[in-house]
Amino acid sequence: PCRRRGGGPAGGNGGAARGKWGLAFSSLPRGPAPHALGGWRDVRGVSPPPALRLAAARARLPAHAAKDAFLRALDGTQVLVVSGETGCGKTTQLPRFVLDRALAAGDASTTNVVCTQPRRVSAVSVAARVAHERGEALGDRVGYQIRLEARRSAATRLTFCTTGTLLRRLAEASALRSVSHVFLDEIHERGRTEDVLPVVLTDRTLGRPARTRPPKPP
Repeated sequence: PCRRRGGGPAGGNGGAARGKWGLAFSSLPRGPAPHALGGWRDVRGVSPPPALRLAAARARLPAHAAKDAFLRALDGTQVLVVSGETGCGKTTQLPRFVLDRALAAGDASTTNVVCTQPRRVSAVSVAARVAHERGEALGDRVGYQIRLEARRSAATRLTFCTTGTLLRRLAEASALRSVSHVFLDEIHERGRTEDVLPVVLTDRTLGRPARTRPPKPP
């Protein structure tokens, strides 16, 4: 008999509600979203290819259903706050939406996304997860930078780092000149760097020209 196979591990999660700097958006929808690969059926006892399993798992995340709304909201503002349930895909999917759209539009040269994590182990593991989902080697388009260690290259357009790493980088006056988007993940966690970083970023972005996109014609 035909059996319907599942979609693999539920990629990208995050902790509780997360603030995204450079980003403000209300709650993401709850529950699984319909996905195009849900109809995979195994008639020969063969599992779906890993790439299809990863794509199906991503498509089931609530963040995936909110992709278009998220990007529209992002295009209209410099600061966006995103909140959502644990496991909805905020950490791994939202920065990737920005990256994927930039690559598809040929805007890679002007896109440089930085996403902070409160701990070194999470910065490394999330970067590895996103690179794996994209089918790339870690350090290619997606990389990480923590204290005394980095996996990046000239092609890297999405970098995961700790809040302390970004705060030290902001000590330089030109630190954000080449950065297009900054995501502050898990910013609800209280700590010295988590408390100071939003204040410093606010100060640095006050005189920064908006990078909003013009609305699409109807």
